[in-house]
Amino acid sequence: MPKTNANLELARQIAEEFGEPEETALFLTLLKRHSEALIRRAYEETQKVPAHKVRKSRAAIFLFLVGKFASQEQRQAPPLHNTEAGGGTNGQLPPVPVPPNPSIHNT
Repeated sequence: MPKTNANLELARQIAEEFGEPEETALFLTLLKRHSEALIRRAYEETQKVPAHKVRKSRAAIFLFLVGKFASQEQRQAPPLHNTEAGGGTNGQLPPVPVPPNPSIHNT
């Protein structure tokens, strides 16, 4: 089964499970933006919330968790700088060369 069909089926399943079939497109968009693993994790965590703790809806909890998990993934991602150009691996940018100041050397 192609990935798009699998995503559509998962989006429908989530929408139906949360009683929000009209939101299938929203869940499909989330599946396009985020990994299936992240979406499934948020779905499973949402299912664990006891009914008496659901204030708005399970869909609202799910959306919150997707955002939270996506944010965590971004913070854990390695820095996006070029280590071959002297950037190092400690997350700091390489030093910027400063040209000599001619007024200091005029003695």
